[in-house]
Amino acid sequence: MPAELRARDTAQQRILVQIASYRDPECRETIDNLYRQAIHPERVHVAICWQHLDGDPEPVHPDRDYAGRVRLIAVDANDSQGVCWARRMTQHLWAGEEFTLVTDSHMRFIPGWDEAYIAELERCPSEKPLLSCTPASYLPPNDLEPDPKPTLRRPDFFNDQGEMRCKGLTFDTAPDVPMRGAFIAAGFMFSRAEVIREVPYDPYCYFNQEEVLYSIRLWTHGWDVYHPSFATAYHYYFTPAVETKALHWKDSAKWTEYQTRGLERFNYLNEHDSRAGIGALSELATYGLGEARSLDGFQLFTGVDFRAKKISSWALQCGFIPGLKKFLSAEIHIPEIFKESASAKVQAQIFDPSDLIGDTMVVGGFLPWLRLTDITGKTRTL
Repeated sequence: MPAELRARDTAQQRILVQIASYRDPECRETIDNLYRQAIHPERVHVAICWQHLDGDPEPVHPDRDYAGRVRLIAVDANDSQGVCWARRMTQHLWAGEEFTLVTDSHMRFIPGWDEAYIAELERCPSEKPLLSCTPASYLPPNDLEPDPKPTLRRPDFFNDQGEMRCKGLTFDTAPDVPMRGAFIAAGFMFSRAEVIREVPYDPYCYFNQEEVLYSIRLWTHGWDVYHPSFATAYHYYFTPAVETKALHWKDSAKWTEYQTRGLERFNYLNEHDSRAGIGALSELATYGLGEARSLDGFQLFTGVDFRAKKISSWALQCGFIPGLKKFLSAEIHIPEIFKESASAKVQAQIFDPSDLIGDTMVVGGFLPWLRLTDITGKTRTL
């Protein structure tokens, strides 16, 4: 741990953990584990948006000594408006803690996570860093994935609805330092708590738009995503062959309504479609894009064209993460790039990232792509 971190006033290391829990029987054990694994549990505060029905177990063991550090908003599950709405509700419980962790209600944590996350954040060469990654897996009660490796987030093809969901990718060799990325995993985000004020969670989005749109908003507000150099936590991933109910909002009677609103908002904010219903345009001054950096800049940085809903092979292989190949044993394999059998709809999405560069160069802009042929005859794009 850096010396300057050890020397800090302990009051300056408080952490607010934001948890949106929807009828989740794992919530109690998640919070128990969170406090049990912390080095300084007295500095950890939890904010829960508890969406429940009569008979659902309380999200916190009432007899635990940490119960007084848990803040709770109780909501009838029938009145829930989805995960993004619930995450925003937890942010209203922020009481000035210096750091914040956004996570899920079905998690397990590494020993000493509180100090480890802060120390890793300090290693990021950015004024506004945010750590995020795809957590490892566990099965209840505590069957943890053995020897997990750190992970990153990579973009994927747009689906039939025009939305993009990212995928996790595992490092074969752990990097020495946090790796600069672009896309977040909503189940694990750690940063200084100023992000709550500067980039509040958008309650008008729904499950499918959550991660990519928040990644864009973070970028345009000047925040930089980094992937930690170690495995940070464990997530319970729903397995339909074993369980009968997913632990999120798909059983909502208003799922289609919220999904439609969220998709319209996604398309409006990434400038794919200027048409949107009134509900999809609500409070854009608070929950829209920032002014520190542009949407164009994010598209150039990542190689994803959100306006046209196209993605470059360079983006699919995470070319925006410098030095990534050093920590992978092989190139990222994207079958759709090379297989003639890939659907025409998928093939039509793949574009040349240089298409994002206009003819006019401006101060602060990006240089055109440079292509060179190496000694093997393969064309390299820089």
